[in-house]
Amino acid sequence: MLLFFLGIIGSFFSGLVGVGGAIVMYPLLLFIPPLLGFERFSSLEISGLLAFQVFFSTLSGVIAHKKDGKLQLILVWAIGIPALINGFLGGAIAKFVSDYFLNMLYGVLAIVAIMMMTIPYKDYNHKEISKKVKISLSILIGSVVGFVSGMIGAGGAFLFVPLMIRIIKISTRAAMATSLAITFLSSIGTILGKILTNSIDYHLAIWLAIAGLIGSPVGVRISSKLPVKQLQWIFTLLLMISVIKICWDMFI
Repeated sequence: MLLFFLGIIGSFFSGLVGVGGAIVMYPLLLFIPPLLGFERFSSLEISGLLAFQVFFSTLSGVIAHKKDGKLQLILVWAIGIPALINGFLGGAIAKFVSDYFLNMLYGVLAIVAIMMMTIPYKDYNHKEISKKVKISLSILIGSVVGFVSGMIGAGGAFLFVPLMIRIIKISTRAAMATSLAITFLSSIGTILGKILTNSIDYHLAIWLAIAGLIGSPVGVRISSKLPVKQLQWIFTLLLMISVIKICWDMFI
C-alpha cells in the first residue's frame, strides 16, 4: 500500500509536466520505506520498480493527452526514434566513462535545463516555424539528447521539454504532452531489458503499475487547468530535486 501511494505521487507528476516520474519516485523509494520501518531498497531493485512505474504512468498519460489534442505525433516519432537509436550508442560508450563524470554531466545538463525554463520566453504555438524545419530540428534534438541520455542513464524528458519550447518553438503544454509520449517510447526498451534480466519484483511492481494508470491521467487533467507559468515552475522544481539527488550520489 505504501508503494501504491508513492506510485500515485510519482505518476501524478508524470502526467502533470510530461516526465516519466522517476525524478520524483527515485528519492521517494530510496528514503521513505526505511523511514517507516521497511527494508531499504537497493539501487538495482529501485531501477526495476521504476521501469514498471514509468511504463504504465507514461502509457496512461499519453492516452489522456491523445484525447485532449495536445500530443504532436510527428514530433514524437521525429525525436523518439533518433533518441532510441542514439540512446543505445550512448549507453554503450558510458561503460568507458567514469561515474563521477557522468554524474557531473547530468548535473550540468539539469542546471542548463533549469536556466532554459526560468529565463523569460514567449510561449510559442505550433505555427511559428515550418513543418520541414520543425522535423529537422526534432531529429537533431532526438539524436543529441538521446546520446547524452543514454550515457547518463536518464530518460531525457528534462531536456526534451525546454528544447522543444526554445528551439522547435511549440507551446509548453504541447512540449510536455509530446515529451511524455517520447518517454513512453524509451520506457519500452527499458522495461523489456528489466524483464529479460529478471530485475523486477512483480509482487511489488504491480502496485506501481496500478498507481501509474490512475495517477498520470489525473495529472494530465489538472495540468490542462493550471496556468502555464505554474507548470513551468513545477517542472523546474523537479529538475532541482534531480540536481540534489545527483549531489547526494556524488558527495554523500
